[in-house]
Amino acid sequence: MKIIKLLTVNLFLFFILDQFVGLFINNGPEYLNKSQYPWESYSTNYRGYFEKITQGDKFFFGLKRNWEDRIYHSKPIPEGKRRVLTIGDSFTFGQGVRFKDNYTNKVSSLDNKFIGINLANSGSDLKQIEKSLNDHIKEIKPEHVIYGYCLNDMIAGKSSNIQFLDYNTKTKPIKDIGLKWDFINKRTTQINLGRNSRLYDFFKWSPLFKKIYQSAELKSISKQTMKHYKDLYSVEKNKNGIKETIDGIIRLKNKSLKNNAKFTIIIFPIIFWPNQNYFLEAEHSIFINLLEENHINYRDMKDEWLKFEDRDLWVHPVDQHPNNIAHGLVARKIINLLNKTE
Repeated sequence: MKIIKLLTVNLFLFFILDQFVGLFINNGPEYLNKSQYPWESYSTNYRGYFEKITQGDKFFFGLKRNWEDRIYHSKPIPEGKRRVLTIGDSFTFGQGVRFKDNYTNKVSSLDNKFIGINLANSGSDLKQIEKSLNDHIKEIKPEHVIYGYCLNDMIAGKSSNIQFLDYNTKTKPIKDIGLKWDFINKRTTQINLGRNSRLYDFFKWSPLFKKIYQSAELKSISKQTMKHYKDLYSVEKNKNGIKETIDGIIRLKNKSLKNNAKFTIIIFPIIFWPNQNYFLEAEHSIFINLLEENHINYRDMKDEWLKFEDRDLWVHPVDQHPNNIAHGLVARKIINLLNKTE
């Protein structure tokens, strides 16, 4: 009985201490609160970039993007301009920035003899990118095709032994948040937004436990994500996927050349380099070597982007797509490339 009383008293004292310490623990801001803010919106006006949007008696910050700003999809292509066609995924589409601020449109605004036509869409894989080019290149008649390649574009071959990163965009991230929830899309210390853990649910009343658990989970998620990327570029683990990716890029190049357009890849690093320590340095070099071996023209954004802190190029603390600063650097790189072809 004394042991039970002693244990009860100690648990009560721990609870009081735990709650008291919790008052001084900084768990970090919850930048994205899905219960209050719609999908694809932001809860803070980060760097003054977002617009205030009102919905009923609530307001949030987000992007009022007008689809009419996308030339070719909604508006005719202006005549008398040198046409630059960009293809790719969310980095090229410009997820998180206004259309006028993505690198395709910035090329046009920085040098008015060019007109950028953007065929990219968020989440597109290489097969979808290839289909988009095949469907539209004859009508657009570009002089140059730019493929914005992000390092997660590498295909995981069917026979590869690569662990896929599981998430569910319709509700919450499930199981291992991983790739898109870590380095690109919604990386946040608010692990309880997405983790499905009975242990966490049982002890989440404890600020100390939450802090320790969240720290451990973020470390685990980052480790899994890094391994996933490295496996994609491993010949031992993904030989067929690497070949399939390069073969697809060669088809993009040949399709461009067949339609009298030059072809160049812009290589985007994953914007995650704490203390300028880029975790995919080796994989980045592997991809460049593959392009050079196959005589594919490219421009690399790594050196320009790594001059900045990674967070200075993020759209938002929980959306690590390139922001308007990063897109501006890409546009200048492309203009230098295009002017050399005159």
